[in-house]
Amino acid sequence: MLRPFSAGQQFRFDILMDIGGFRDMHRHRRCVQIMKDFTTVHGFDTPAEVEAAGSRSEYETAMRGAESAVLKIASSRGDEAAQNAQYGIPLGFRKRTLFKMDFAEAVYISELRTTPAGHTSYRNVAYAMYEAVAAKYPELAKYFRVHDVREPVDLLKR
Repeated sequence: MLRPFSAGQQFRFDILMDIGGFRDMHRHRRCVQIMKDFTTVHGFDTPAEVEAAGSRSEYETAMRGAESAVLKIASSRGDEAAQNAQYGIPLGFRKRTLFKMDFAEAVYISELRTTPAGHTSYRNVAYAMYEAVAAKYPELAKYFRVHDVREPVDLLKR
């Protein structure tokens, strides 16, 4: 990407995604990330595999139980109770972060994180980033080489 596309932070994405997927997105150091603490406030994602296995009820019960434990720890006495409670939050709960980046980084993240080998949550976020840029700047869409996350993934070709 030419140098003029690698400057500034004119692209901003307010992202709400599960903590597990966020941990991979967080690795992109060429962007400014304004983060909120881990929390249970935004609810949690239920993976399609849990649904397919017929275990949704058990999964939701476990997640609600974890949320109760986290809230109990956070409300306990001590100066660090709220910070300590964050360690009990399962990775399926959602986290909110503002990502600010230049065009080159938006292209890089979208291309890298939409590959079929990636996790579903960050694949969806990266594709949504591409769609947002393409909707606002249609002339720039041709510079992205993304994988359409709506197409089925052949696990033997991952």
